[in-house]
Amino acid sequence: SSSEVSLDELRTAPSVLIGALDNAWTIRLTRTLPFVFEEASDHRTGRIIDSSSGGKRSWAVDIDIPHTRIAHDYGIVARYTNRLTGEPVVVVAGISSQGTQAAGELLTSSEFETIRSLSQNVGNFEVVIETEAIDGHAGAPQIVAAKTW
Repeated sequence: SSSEVSLDELRTAPSVLIGALDNAWTIRLTRTLPFVFEEASDHRTGRIIDSSSGGKRSWAVDIDIPHTRIAHDYGIVARYTNRLTGEPVVVVAGISSQGTQAAGELLTSSEFETIRSLSQNVGNFEVVIETEAIDGHAGAPQIVAAKTW
């Protein structure tokens, strides 16, 4: 649980952050990335915002409906060195669980190998993925946006 991990612990080794809206560390440690998670104040909608667009470009999911009725979800896969911890961080997170599942699947796909090869030249990367879902199960992830730095 993210509530059981301290900043001091995150500063001692690389981290893998799984899940977004239910993981306080994912929200805290990704605030400065090109793509960020946000939950509406009424807790009915979760979204990923392209911070470089001033919020004009985003991907949203109604998280107030039952999990098994979500038809499309979005997630983030990222690898970067976090300024706060000084350590490498890997993010595998979706707006809902289907987005997290699809983000995890991307890590084992041949498409991820292409991203990883590209990122070796620039160091840090972040991708937004989309997945269709049926009965609470994610389909194949599709990359809809990417940034490297």
